[in-house]
Amino acid sequence: METRCFVDVAGPFLAEVARKVGLQLPVATVLHRLVVMPDPHGVVPRAAPYTILTEPQDLPWSDQERAWLREDGLERLAKPLPGAVHLRPDGPLDSDWIRLGWPYHREAEPPRGEPDFPPEFADVVVRGAYRLCPGMARYVEAMPARVSVFGGYYCKTPENLPLVGPTDVAGFSLMGALSGYGMMAACTAAASLAAWIGGDPIPGSEYFSMARYEDADAPSTPERPAVAGEL
Repeated sequence: METRCFVDVAGPFLAEVARKVGLQLPVATVLHRLVVMPDPHGVVPRAAPYTILTEPQDLPWSDQERAWLREDGLERLAKPLPGAVHLRPDGPLDSDWIRLGWPYHREAEPPRGEPDFPPEFADVVVRGAYRLCPGMARYVEAMPARVSVFGGYYCKTPENLPLVGPTDVAGFSLMGALSGYGMMAACTAAASLAAWIGGDPIPGSEYFSMARYEDADAPSTPERPAVAGEL
């Protein structure tokens, strides 16, 4: 198949596709996990907003639990963990399901089609969530039977801005590294990319393309990062 225009929108595999044409992209992928579980005690009101606790926290493990963590090589969970545990109701108003997340694991890793989810994740998130919603303490000792853990990768640049626009390879464009805000930014990113491809780029859109790495006056670079504001 021949085409004059190829757009790399491979999500977490953005860099892998770019390498096929000789491009090295400044991106990394971090696996973000979510927990979906029933809330039979109704501790999270159905009208509750998406709520986030930004403060770091040190989970109150018992001495026995701390010993188990050491045995399993999970000592880091007994140390202060970063903030951003969050929860919200899930599904329609008559549902009893809730959704929780906590990106305490922030190390980059190569993306995989079927990522692994650690078995302790749901328990850790519930423990973190009861500072945000004290009623969640009921599930620390008695976790509901139907708990699902899933997630996907955040593909991100060091300064947490997307890559949208042309590259040094003629006809090869990028739209990716939307690091968790893709659903909110996709339409504008696509409109900006279409303008690039049509030969009439939107003023300022170069700050979201690879061109920003050649511009010392760009508002945000890896050496002068923007505030990430990331969940």
